Amino acid sequence: MILWPIVERELRIAARRPFVQWMRFFAALVALALLLLFKATSPPNASALPVLVAMSILAFAISILAGMVLTADALSSEKRGGTLGLLFLTDLNGHDVARSKLAAAGINAFCALLAVLPIMSFPVMMGGVTGGEYFRVAGALLVTHCFSLTTGLLVSAFGTETRTVTLYTFLLTLFVTGFLPALYENVKEFANVSVPHVLLWLSPASCLWLAFDQNYSTGPFKQEYWWSVVSILGVSATFVALSGYYLPRALRKKPQISRRRWFERVRPLLDGDPILWLG
Repeated sequence: MILWPIVERELRIAARRPFVQWMRFFAALVALALLLLFKATSPPNASALPVLVAMSILAFAISILAGMVLTADALSSEKRGGTLGLLFLTDLNGHDVARSKLAAAGINAFCALLAVLPIMSFPVMMGGVTGGEYFRVAGALLVTHCFSLTTGLLVSAFGTETRTVTLYTFLLTLFVTGFLPALYENVKEFANVSVPHVLLWLSPASCLWLAFDQNYSTGPFKQEYWWSVVSILGVSATFVALSGYYLPRALRKKPQISRRRWFERVRPLLDGDPILWLG
């Protein structure tokens, strides 16, 4: 497949970045520090659920930031450098370029998560955490990674400037992750109407919340975890498809001429007529 050489090229570029290596190191170091702190300050028979919650919040923050750090500027940097058009001179199409960028960035992000997940399994052996709860939390973190990376990829396909795409990636991630569950709770509480659970399913934060046993096994949201996983993966696949669809069309858009450039074009016509120049 022609997709894999592009992925290999992106991985070679990412392997030279010290940030990727240090991100894995510090993620595992902070998770290990949380585990040791809990072991040193808690009674011998205490439940290890709080340390799993703390480490899952840490891993969730890493997952949410992955899109803004790794994919928000993945396609827009190719546009600024003028190398995006060179990729389309080959047999690649927009979907191949989008998937290759996502695969290259996703492997780096997955390595950072993979450094934290083994340490998160210690609370299962310490007691108070079931194996199913751990695997559901790990699954929620994986789908959060997918959502964050594909959100950055979608915004990067439409944008050009680094600050702009990073800001819009942050706002879109914040809207889906935080605003939709808040809207669900407020409408349900104050308007006293039936609200569709899809607002909770689309949020990665709700998916992580539903992964714990106290929310997964009992209560009004029983078994809602799997609907949330399927919904987030569906939204992520839609974002990748939209990125690949729009990317070739972004090259065909004519650049807008600024006022200064327009003035420089008409200036030779005005130099010969002072009355027209004054007008």
